[in-house]
Amino acid sequence: MTKEQEIAIIREFAAKLGENSYFGPVLAEALPELEQDIKNDITPYLSLRNIRDEALFALEAAKQERTTAEIKAERIVLSAREEAERIVTSAREYKDTILAFARKLLIEKSKELY
Repeated sequence: MTKEQEIAIIREFAAKLGENSYFGPVLAEALPELEQDIKNDITPYLSLRNIRDEALFALEAAKQERTTAEIKAERIVLSAREEAERIVTSAREYKDTILAFARKLLIEKSKELY
């Protein structure tokens, strides 16, 4: 049997199963990869269990990445809040220093006037 004959049989089988079967849509979706593997002399590997396991593994990895990203984001937000509080405190202290200096000058200048 030639590669093209085998590919034709697989296409026909996928078409016969159709979209309303359990395996038809899966096989139809995998056809391009299967055909490419056959044309490139690579033994096609189609295992629904492996596909499912890989998908679950990828999903779990994505969940872990999301959790890590959320933790990092929380740390960044906390750090930004702390920095903002330091800036506000420093600004208030600077304002108080300026006001105290202005009061002192006003008192001194008012004494000079009287």
